[in-house]
Order: sequence, then C-alpha cells, then structure tokens
Amino acid sequence: MRKKLYAMITIVLLLSVMLSSCVNTGGLKILKPDNSKPDEYYSSMNQGGQIAFSYLNTPYGKYQNIGGFVYYSQYGNTEFKKLCTKEDCDHSTNECDSFVGNEIGYNTHIGYYNDKIYFTEFVSDMTLKLMSMDMFGKNHEVVKTIAADYDMASYISYGCFHNGYYYFLVTEGGSLGAVGNKDDNFYRIKLDSKSEYEKVFRDDAISEISMFTIVGDKVFFYVNKTGINPTDYYNLKSDSIDFDLYMLSLEDNKFEHMTDKWAEYTNCYYDAEKGYCYKHNDGFYTLDLATKQMNKVSDSVIEGGWRSVANYYEDNIYVITFTNTKDDRGYDLFSNSQTLYIFDKQYTLLDTYNGEFTGTTLGNMIDDTGDFIVISSNYKYPADYYIDKSDIGNGISLIKIGE
Repeated sequence: MRKKLYAMITIVLLLSVMLSSCVNTGGLKILKPDNSKPDEYYSSMNQGGQIAFSYLNTPYGKYQNIGGFVYYSQYGNTEFKKLCTKEDCDHSTNECDSFVGNEIGYNTHIGYYNDKIYFTEFVSDMTLKLMSMDMFGKNHEVVKTIAADYDMASYISYGCFHNGYYYFLVTEGGSLGAVGNKDDNFYRIKLDSKSEYEKVFRDDAISEISMFTIVGDKVFFYVNKTGINPTDYYNLKSDSIDFDLYMLSLEDNKFEHMTDKWAEYTNCYYDAEKGYCYKHNDGFYTLDLATKQMNKVSDSVIEGGWRSVANYYEDNIYVITFTNTKDDRGYDLFSNSQTLYIFDKQYTLLDTYNGEFTGTTLGNMIDDTGDFIVISSNYKYPADYYIDKSDIGNGISLIKIGE
C-alpha cells in the first residue's frame, strides 16, 4: 500500500511540473516540444505489433490512432484523450479535430515529421491523398495526391511513415501476401507538397511480402512460404510459423535473404547489429545482420498457449500468450485469454500476469514508459491500465488509469 501511495505521489508531482510547460487549448493540455533528441528519434517507424503503425512518440508527447481518431497523452502520464480542442464537440463524428478516418481500410497509420502528424485518405474523387494536421489536431490539410489513378490508389492498402517518407506496397490481391499480388515494387513518397512517388526497389519477392519493418536505413521484409495462413484461426495448428526474412539497405539498395527460420514481425526487434525474435513455445533467438548467423540464446520457459507476441523494450521483454478458449456456443476465442510474461534482457522470467482481455492476435497495446507498463485491455480503446514496474517480482497487479 505504501508503495502504491508513493507511486501516485510521484505521478502527481511529475504532472504538476509538466503542466507548467503545457499549452492549454480548450481543456486539452499539449506539452511544449522537447527538442533535446534528434528528429529521427521521433519520425522513425516504431517496431513491434499494433503500436508499430498507430502509436507515435513525438517532442510534444504521445499520439495514437484508435478507430480513426487520434488520441494524445503527455509524457509521464498514462491517460489518453482525443486530440480535439473544440468546446462543443462530442468527439464521435468526422467533425471532430481528432478524426483521421477509419483505422482499417484506406486510411493508413499515422506518422510524425517536422511538427506535423501525417496520414493518408482515400477521398470521394477516388484518389489517395497525403494529409497533415498540426500537433493540436488543427489545420487539417491536403499535402498532395499520392495516386490519382483509381486502380493504383485503391491497391495501396498498406504503408508506413519513416523519416520524412511514406513507404508503401501495392497489393492487387487485396492484402499483403495474397496470391493475386503481382506488383513487385517497393514504393515511397516524400512528405512535401510536390514530389511524386518513386520505386525504391524491385524484386520478385516483394509481391509475396507478408509485412515489412523499417529500422534506420534498413527494411526488413517477411515472406511466409509455409503455406500456413498465420491468421487462419480455425486451421492453424503449429506453435510457430517460420518466415523468410529479407533485408534491404536504403543506402545502396543491397537486398539480401537473411534466413528462412525467422518469426513473424510481431515477435521481432532490430538494432544496428542484430535481430531478435521470440518463437512461441520454443525460445529466444538472435540474428547477426553482418554474418547472417542465427543463434538460440534461451529456451522458452513458457508452456502452452495458442500463439504469442513479444515486445522488446530498453529494460524488459514482454511476451503475451493467447489461449484457445470457447464461448457459450462453442466458437473459438483465441485472443480473450491472455497471459503477460515479463523477462529481463538476459531472458530470465521475472513475473507473470493472467487477465481476461478483449484482444487480437497482435496483442493489446503495451508501452513501457520507464516507471510503468501501460496496457489496453481492449485494442479498440486507449490504454486503461498500468503496472508499476517496481512491483515486478513481488506480485504485479493492474491499476486502473485515473483511479
């Protein structure tokens, strides 16, 4: 109890200091920008599951796209609010400042660059537009048209923002990795008002890509050649699926096949020298990016579960496993029973937490803020719980945000 009280006092003191450096607009308090870190720190694509594409760290605070609305949270805080400063707005329609369109479909993930938030929109004239707004949710603008051709615009169903560019794939088969995909180009377009999209690289493997992640000047492509659909909940029996991993250098366009034994992108992390992944019911692996040597560094202490995702952070590794449960009618509920496993960077299990969450196979939103682990119990809504990291190893519990 004393520890919880101390944690709450710490939060209150931190917020009191931060609020003195806030811009208060219509009741929404936005932090003044902290420019102590280089812009690339904030404009780079995140790694991991859901938060890789919809969650932004910026000099102003944290932003997240949930269901087509952008939410904001101050650093040091755990509460997200819709990014809207209108006094009379109910924050539920496209008239809300925070609205950027449907999260699934033609409205892509959000990105940060040079004091603006960027997103794309498939508009009524059947073109795909690059859009922007300021950090307060104001001044929504059309930056330029990405694709004026209807077929091209409608087939750009996946993309991400990274260091001043929007990178994307054209998926004629309807989704990444689909059989009907024919376009084997990797595209990007600069976040300015004039330049057109360009083809970064072309290879036959591009049309088979299941996902890609950008880290620094390297692009990691995942290709599923097992014939097993990782989202086919009713027929998937394997504990883990091996992916072919390719790496593209954006500096010299060197394209390499790294391994055919890699995990899917939700279980991976990369730095300048190595790749890291967790294979469900198997263990932790590293991949030397220079030599392509893959090593198993730890057996898994997790047993059971249907699938898992792994989130790598500075202090710890967080693995969420899913159990195949059934509802009252006997239908499978693969994502409703989840267990959180917390490992240190030496792969030692520190603690576990089991909770009933309404989630997806990408896992629920999870973020390590330094002192706390922020978790969403339902991926369709903002984070609503946190874990005090000082409790790890002593019996952790979820604490309701705002209480």
